[in-house]
Amino acid sequence: MSETSWEFEHADPARRLVDKVRSQTGAVSFDLAVVLGSGWKDAVGLGETLGVFNYQDWSCFPGGQIEGHAGQLIAVRLCSWNILFFSGRFHCYQGLDAFQAAFPVRLASALGCPRILLTCATGGINRGFKPGDFMLVEDHVNLLGDNPLRGIPGNTFIDLADLYDKSLYDRLSRRRIDGLVLHRGILAAMTGPSYETPAEISFLKTIGADVVSMSMVPEAIMARFIGMQVVAVAFVANYAAGMTADKLSHKDVLACSSQHASLTGGPLVLDFSKHSSAEVILGELVKRILVVDDEENTRIGLSKLLSQEGFQVESAANGNDALEMLGQHKINLVISDINMPDMNGLVFLRELSRKFPSTNVIMITAYGGVESYLEAMNLGAYEYLHKPVRLDELRSVMKKIFNGGSVAQVS
Repeated sequence: MSETSWEFEHADPARRLVDKVRSQTGAVSFDLAVVLGSGWKDAVGLGETLGVFNYQDWSCFPGGQIEGHAGQLIAVRLCSWNILFFSGRFHCYQGLDAFQAAFPVRLASALGCPRILLTCATGGINRGFKPGDFMLVEDHVNLLGDNPLRGIPGNTFIDLADLYDKSLYDRLSRRRIDGLVLHRGILAAMTGPSYETPAEISFLKTIGADVVSMSMVPEAIMARFIGMQVVAVAFVANYAAGMTADKLSHKDVLACSSQHASLTGGPLVLDFSKHSSAEVILGELVKRILVVDDEENTRIGLSKLLSQEGFQVESAANGNDALEMLGQHKINLVISDINMPDMNGLVFLRELSRKFPSTNVIMITAYGGVESYLEAMNLGAYEYLHKPVRLDELRSVMKKIFNGGSVAQVS
């Protein structure tokens, strides 16, 4: 839970939505909320869908949706994480105040989310940024003329010096995702809905802005007030006004955003949970590992070795039991035999990749040729080791998976 989670009044329609989400999904709380910006709706499609809630069916959501926003709250289980995707956000230019625009953040907090990933489409001001690039938001300039904390009770005089969790950015900047160009910089928020004038863009450049948006800042401020950890990713959908002779168009923004969200936005969201990076958002690497092998001696031996390294270890004797355990526990690494009594290891790997696509996998085998190796790697296995598994080999692979450092440092 957040340090200061948001609580809705009993009569508030949002309270009924919180209860409905929990009862329909079976999730008491959620681990991560993701707010999708214009054109980012194709970035969902990850993991197992637990429930879909249309904004229009719930009066607690501010009315009206902008083209490019689906208007849905989608609950997903990914890598045993319960995630809320807000496919559709709210803007001050819709006639809302900043408090109303930040409603998804309050709802996510009421559902137990301790962390949030904000995304948005922006115009590029920095000459080094091109349409199709992404930017990790390190800071912002709020020119909306409003603040979501205005007039609400509590200690609203909060420090925003470290609003965005930049400790994660160094790790993400080292990632290599095909087709992804990732910058770091400052976002300026303007009211819209009209695009900025060239003179305004010149001013924003002078005060240090790298991109300009019409959203995200109310959500970021509200999330900090509530006690959530905040990470924000801006997509550069076009050059800002006056940067080129091209006319600015919302349809062009949506087309560019949709194209790149499906190609790279999805993998970027996935990257927050793959290789433990979702856990890194809170600096809490999940320690539990699942060992799958029908040979009892192997299960006991590996479990003992990993327990001595500080990991919590679960074990399963067959693929079906392993898949069931993956649905019940937060497991971020599977060490599995290639041959199991109830299914071929590659069949198990296909099922695991389909149901839990962000789980790391090390396959082990007493024998196996090049074909098995290549197929296992193609299906998403991180490594393929031969029995008996040596401690130095396992340490080496685990160090790669957990981004360097010793296994002891990871645990």
